[in-house]
Amino acid sequence: MENYDDIIGFDYLDFNEWKKNIEQKIVPIAKNTLILLGVRNTLRDRLRDNFKNEIETNQNIKVIIFGGTNQKGNYLENSLAEIYKELLGINIDLNEWVVYLRKGIDPMEQGVKPKFENNYFIYFLRKIKRITSKILSKVQIQTPNIEELVKEIIKNPEKILESIENLYNSIIDFYFNNQTFFILNTRCCPQFYLERAYPKLKDNLEQIVKIFDLEVLFVPPFEIEELKQNYSIWGHKEGGLASKIINLINSLEIMFNFSSSGFYDEKTNEYYEIESFKKNLELVIKNPINLFEEFKNQVKKKNLLPYKLKFYREEIRISGYNKSLQLIIEKDIIIRITNGYSPNTRYAFYCTQADFKLLLIEFIDKVSSYLFLGLATLYVVENLNYPQLIPAGSKRYLFLEFRNYWS
Repeated sequence: MENYDDIIGFDYLDFNEWKKNIEQKIVPIAKNTLILLGVRNTLRDRLRDNFKNEIETNQNIKVIIFGGTNQKGNYLENSLAEIYKELLGINIDLNEWVVYLRKGIDPMEQGVKPKFENNYFIYFLRKIKRITSKILSKVQIQTPNIEELVKEIIKNPEKILESIENLYNSIIDFYFNNQTFFILNTRCCPQFYLERAYPKLKDNLEQIVKIFDLEVLFVPPFEIEELKQNYSIWGHKEGGLASKIINLINSLEIMFNFSSSGFYDEKTNEYYEIESFKKNLELVIKNPINLFEEFKNQVKKKNLLPYKLKFYREEIRISGYNKSLQLIIEKDIIIRITNGYSPNTRYAFYCTQADFKLLLIEFIDKVSSYLFLGLATLYVVENLNYPQLIPAGSKRYLFLEFRNYWS
């Protein structure tokens, strides 16, 4: 196993190094997000009640609304107005506008004006703004002042392209770097594996616990105290610095998950299609990356990501309907495994044979590398999805859930 102390390139025990990293990697994301939302909000406030005056006296506003359109009401290739429409949601009905002009009627006198619509991009900009604000507040870094930068873009509308490119590049720079990888390593990982990967943690674990608000998620029921400690699963305390950064990582993965069809926003009761977002983003960014897929591809160059876990006596499938497995543990032995589906369905998977026994320590050993890579989780659950599987009797059992994120 690799020793990351020699290759990670920074002192992970130093809070000031982490603060510097946040200034270099997360502040640019926050800054460019605020710029894009600031441009949209400023235009909304200026055009809401004063559109006619703005469009007649301000050439830059005219470019934002109509730049790169023709007399038929179509967007031409590389239309700046189309970018403002599709990404910032600043939309005017061009067909209606053209119809009125052909009749010699002023469209603005008929109430035609821009609408500021929510879309996939705006949804995530707002989400990223909230998350990055909490991260910066946690480490006492001021939110960037973007007022003058917003004014500059409205004076020079084509500079919106630069801001979108800067946001995308800052996201890539943050997502694919050693500090972000370290945060993933500590999300759900046994202590022995963390200390093996980062030997300085052997005597300095408490420093990282303090910096990132780590906590023990699960203490295995082993009789030997040393094993108990070594195989304890560490993770991120809710509301702590690491938890907030993971929230940003997860949100960016969802935002750039081009394998998905989209998602439903319960607050606005709207469904956003990922395919439309990708198409619109490509107006500015050529071939945007599916972040998580690219991360998995990089991992696969050095690590095998299996579809089965092979043990001495057992072989357990962990893909498809078995991506999440629930384990029933008696003392330190896994006695049953299920994917939670009813046995009446063809998707069901159960290891319930009378002679089935798998040591919990063996299972943790097998999945530790995937936990470390941030590609799996192992945590305690209160109940099973299919409780009928629990053996009858008065014994108390421990329930764990293993979840694989790569297949």
